[in-house]
Amino acid sequence: MSVLDHYLQQRPTARNMLPLVGIACLSVAAKFLEVHAPSHQSLARLSANSFTPQQVAIWEAKVLNTVGFNIHRLPTSWHFVDLHSRANGCDQLMMHMIHYILELALLWYGMIRHRPSHLSAAAVCLCNQLLRHGDMPSWPPAMVSYTGYTSEDLARCIEELREMLRNVERFDRCHMRSRFSSSDRDSVALLVSMALG
Repeated sequence: MSVLDHYLQQRPTARNMLPLVGIACLSVAAKFLEVHAPSHQSLARLSANSFTPQQVAIWEAKVLNTVGFNIHRLPTSWHFVDLHSRANGCDQLMMHMIHYILELALLWYGMIRHRPSHLSAAAVCLCNQLLRHGDMPSWPPAMVSYTGYTSEDLARCIEELREMLRNVERFDRCHMRSRFSSSDRDSVALLVSMALG
C-alpha cells in the first residue's frame, strides 16, 4: 500500500486507471519484498485480463520512475515490529499475535492513515492489553521512551485495531483467521476472539 500511496501523492490518477496502477504497485512491492514475485502475466490474469502483461510492465516502470526507485525508503509496520517487540520483551505467543494483528491491518484499508511506526507500536500495546494482566502496565514507561508514543497517542489506533479484530470474520477473505487459529501459530486468532469477547 505504501508504494501506491507514494505514487498517488506524486501523480494524481484518473479513477479508471487506478486498477492498473494498483497492479503495477503490487508488482513493484512484490519484487522488493518477496523471494518469488509474480510475473507480469500472472498479475495481468489477476486483473481478470483487463490489462496485458506489457501494460503491467510499462506502468511498473512509470511507478518506479515516479517514486524515484526509492522503494526501500517506504517503511511499513514490519520495519518496526521486530524492534518494538524486542524492546517490549515479547515471547513467541505475543509475536504470533502481533503478526496476526499487523497482517490483518495490511488488508484493512482504514489503517493506512496511521504511520507505520505508530501501527506497530499500537499492535504491541494491544497485544499487551490482551495478554498481560495484573500489575504489569500495558504500555510501560520504557516503551513510551523507546517508541516516542504514549498510550494516549496509541488509543485511537488501538480502538480501530480492536474494531478490525471484532469484525474479522465478516471481512477476512484470505482466511487469515484460520491460518492464525492453527497450533503452529499458538491459536492466536482464537485467543484474540476470546479476549475481545
